[in-house]
Amino acid sequence: MSNIMEIISSKLDNRDLAFCEINRLIKDVLNFIDQKRNYELSGLKQALKNLGWEGHILDYHTLELICLYLEGERENGIYGFNNL
Repeated sequence: MSNIMEIISSKLDNRDLAFCEINRLIKDVLNFIDQKRNYELSGLKQALKNLGWEGHILDYHTLELICLYLEGERENGIYGFNNL
């Protein structure tokens, strides 16, 4: 899972997000996904925008990586984000 997190961190670092902001974004994505089992990227982007995130922060590929990372975390029973 650390390779996936490295890629996510690299992509989001290129968008000038600090370490703690990357952690917060992942948590915000997780909260949205947990509430909406069926969602579209546009709905997620709007929800993130309502939380104060800029629209360009999350693209489809980064979202897929975040979902893959979160799926691995759930499978391993790990819900903390200390690995970031």
